[in-house]
Amino acid sequence: MNAGISLPNNDFDAVMLSAQEHQHVDRLTVATIIPDEASYDRFLKTSSQDLLEHATQYVIHRLKETKRWDNTVAYEKLALRLGYELTERFIDYARTKLPMRPVLLLDSFIAQSFSQLDLISPDWPTLSTPLGQYLDALISRAVVSRDGLVTLFWHLYSMTPSHVMKVLAIPEDQQARIFKNYARWRKGGWQQTMIVGGLSEQVLLELEKDVDQDWRTVNNTVCHILDRIQPYYRKSEPSHYLCRDKEAWLDLYANNYDQEYRLWHLAMCQGCFKSLCESQMNGLADELQPLTHFQVRPYGNHVSIDGKHKRSQNFVLDLVK
Repeated sequence: MNAGISLPNNDFDAVMLSAQEHQHVDRLTVATIIPDEASYDRFLKTSSQDLLEHATQYVIHRLKETKRWDNTVAYEKLALRLGYELTERFIDYARTKLPMRPVLLLDSFIAQSFSQLDLISPDWPTLSTPLGQYLDALISRAVVSRDGLVTLFWHLYSMTPSHVMKVLAIPEDQQARIFKNYARWRKGGWQQTMIVGGLSEQVLLELEKDVDQDWRTVNNTVCHILDRIQPYYRKSEPSHYLCRDKEAWLDLYANNYDQEYRLWHLAMCQGCFKSLCESQMNGLADELQPLTHFQVRPYGNHVSIDGKHKRSQNFVLDLVK
């Protein structure tokens, strides 16, 4: 499978191959024909964005047709994620079907994919376990909730608000927002996520018991599950999907840009997060080990699904009310 789709910067309506240079390939329409592999390679250089746009719209059509669509941001991001994944798979598949009409073949490929498996809930064995269900609920919420995204650093790595501000190099005038993200998540976001994910208080207590009895095994399992589901959900933000090498991360921090990419990608990619910590960038290694340290409950208080709180003895609550 491709590492990712290379999306051009030009507008969708302007994406086209020169008709003079490529007489068989014009604007991406039903009539577009790709006769051979050389033409296909040229087509992909300029039309990946067209394929992604078409796939996303066709996914929306299929979801509406099967009565699984709702006009919310969550479903729009779901359609984009599925469109991205299907386009990525289609690029390899289409090469074996030359000559072909890309629009018709893409529609057929998506329809076939919908008929063969449930794209919304991939049948991964690890997700059938309580821990898998928990992480799937947590990360799917992070896709549409900044509170959920920011507090992933706590649930996966035991990072306090102060740690998050340091790892993301949050400017002083924006640091109060991180405290508020943690506070809102503790107050209601986490409980709602657990309810939507179908996780009962008894299941959560059993997860905590597993952590207490064998935290190393639990953390290793968390890493394994994250390797499967983080890239899947990260495709909801194609511009923030691809990883950067060490030099690019150093430049990003040295020049203090792309803060939204920094937040999204580091929360949704354990590989880049751990590499960042290990590089000792920003002095992180002095106080933060780049290890998974799974936390079931939100930071600050022991919170149950029914909203009851019990002051934790393990840390001091430093959240703003």
